[in-house]
Amino acid sequence: PNATVPASNIVESSKTGANCVRIYWEVNDGRGIAQLETFMKAAIKNKMFAMVCLFGNDITGQRYDKGGFQRAIDYWKNNATIFNRHKDYLLLNIANEVGAESEDFLGWNKSAITQLRN
Repeated sequence: PNATVPASNIVESSKTGANCVRIYWEVNDGRGIAQLETFMKAAIKNKMFAMVCLFGNDITGQRYDKGGFQRAIDYWKNNATIFNRHKDYLLLNIANEVGAESEDFLGWNKSAITQLRN
């Protein structure tokens, strides 16, 4: 689901036998965390994992911008209560394609995982 796709479409996805649904999520598009949780709950209710893929003009497409990557990590950390509530059925795409061309891509991701686990 994205800004133009209702959570009810998750039901249709589950009818295909899928066990996971990718939720395209923009950080700064005016939707709140409550709407994201609605999508996550719909996926879980329909026996699918919710894979939240974080996007945003100040995050994705910033291939060499470690600051953008940190903003994504901060988003996850600032909303940890919601994500922890659903952690058994949640997969994170920390920040879509950020740092993919950086020489320190592995280091960035190790740091992200450490921060998110703490």
